[in-house]
Amino acid sequence: MVAMPESLGHSSEEDPLDSPDAIPEADDPFSAIQVGDLGAPATKGDILGLLKHLPTWFRTDIALLREEVTAVTDRVKATEEDISSIAQQQTSATEQIRQLQGSHQALQARVDAMDDARRRANVKVRGIAETVNDRELPHFIRHLISEIMQPKQAKTLQVDRIHRLSKSPRAPADAPRDVLLHF
Repeated sequence: MVAMPESLGHSSEEDPLDSPDAIPEADDPFSAIQVGDLGAPATKGDILGLLKHLPTWFRTDIALLREEVTAVTDRVKATEEDISSIAQQQTSATEQIRQLQGSHQALQARVDAMDDARRRANVKVRGIAETVNDRELPHFIRHLISEIMQPKQAKTLQVDRIHRLSKSPRAPADAPRDVLLHF
């Protein structure tokens, strides 16, 4: 071995990798080749011996690479299938959301229309004394309606709901609460 000058950063000691014990025999791909003196230049026989073993080493390495490529290919295909499935589910879910939003808007419009219709049939009555309790209120209202309307009309009119409203903050303290009727 040629010793390098100290100024180049190498010591004059021998390189540990040049020693025959530096690489364990099991890890050394050249262990099958018989080489005379490691310090001597390679002979034609040494080179032919190496070339004889190259196809075996390449086959082994190529086989390992093929296995790894096959495994990666399988994982990529599985991932692509998963992504495709998720994309289809997302498209389906988006369509369902659009349909549900349309149904929701239609139902909301119907509820709003029903609320408007129910409010039209409401009548607010003021001045009914608080002495008329909640159980007597339906009978009292029917009697009041029959006095105001003709008897035939009063009989056909059905009251769905009767209840007192909460007192308005602007109402006088002694004023009775209003009564709300729904026909």
